[in-house]
Amino acid sequence: MSTTTPHASGQDDKLARQLRSIAPALISVVFLEFAISSFIPLVGVQLTLRDVPTTMIGVIGSAYFIGFILGGMFAARVLDRVGHIRALSVFAIIAIDSALLMALFSDPWIWLFLRMPSGFSMAGIWVTIETWLNHKATRPTRGRLFAIYMVVAGACSSCAPLLLRVVDPAEITLFLIIALFYAAAIVPMAITRESNPEIGDRARFGLITLYGISPLSVVACFGNGMCVTGFSSLMPVYVQKIGLTPADLAVLLFSARAGGMVGQYPIGLISDHVGRRPVILAVLLLGLAGALFGVFFGAQSFWLLVAASMIYATATWPLYALCISYTGDNCRPQDLVAANGGLLLTWAIGGIIGPTAAGWTVELLGHDGLFIFLAAVLGVLVLFTLFRMTQRTAAAPRPKTTDEPAGG
Repeated sequence: MSTTTPHASGQDDKLARQLRSIAPALISVVFLEFAISSFIPLVGVQLTLRDVPTTMIGVIGSAYFIGFILGGMFAARVLDRVGHIRALSVFAIIAIDSALLMALFSDPWIWLFLRMPSGFSMAGIWVTIETWLNHKATRPTRGRLFAIYMVVAGACSSCAPLLLRVVDPAEITLFLIIALFYAAAIVPMAITRESNPEIGDRARFGLITLYGISPLSVVACFGNGMCVTGFSSLMPVYVQKIGLTPADLAVLLFSARAGGMVGQYPIGLISDHVGRRPVILAVLLLGLAGALFGVFFGAQSFWLLVAASMIYATATWPLYALCISYTGDNCRPQDLVAANGGLLLTWAIGGIIGPTAAGWTVELLGHDGLFIFLAAVLGVLVLFTLFRMTQRTAAAPRPKTTDEPAGG
């Protein structure tokens, strides 16, 4: 006799159907993550090997997110004009051009400007993919669907930095490989039988309205952007300052991202059952613990640094997906493009500030400044989350008979 309830079986069938509908986007994510997750450390390694000042490395990292902000602002217009499938091709081609131009020119000031279109394209790509996912998801499955998306992204981004061990990061070859990955990402969406989401008139609103829908998601995305980009952009500097090699950096980034990947699905599943906000608080506390561990023990040995980075990444990687899910729970279908674009824009604003602020902190405090910076940001997010939990109860789900997201 089966112990599976009809309701649980129905939810599993629904999740399976939704996974089939987003499969082309997930395959594109595989190629995109191999590109972007080797691109960011490659830029840091090349600049470090050329003895470019740490502050300049941070500014170049921030330039990427200036473009990212512009991409978040204009992605919805591109989607309205040509639809999700063609929009992905447009943004991927811009990313290819940026990678190839960086292979041709080595001056840091040229890279400063080339990182902007690279960031613009990636914002457009993620808005396209994440709104595709959000339109295919329903409230009972949204946390798991985005967790699967993040697991796929995390698995590929964990492996991508290992390319720095296989290909000499001082040469231009890896730039060409990255361009090939961007190009490959176009194919799955270009040949899919799935149609563009039809949602009627899309709503347009700014960050103030989005903050009214979900203050916690906006603030958490902003802080997450600061942490993730500060860690990615300045870890090559940290590694060099404590006497490690680019090969060690590749293993470190692989381990950190593997830790982040492992936590995705369990955290998404728990959030579907117990609510988003308690889980957001839990992952922030875990991330704070990892950052503090890095402050006190990260420089003592390579494996203690790996442990600190894995604890930190296990928390910070699922946070963005939790924010998207929490906001999606409170949005109408016609709000999703604006909401996803707004969260990405908020994340990017944090991404602009993160590398520069982390770079200044490292210049001021030495290598420990990186983990001190991360701990400070995560500590503030913990306090804000606790504050929000005293101000407003989480939105109640609508009856289970509807597939519509809950109202805010």
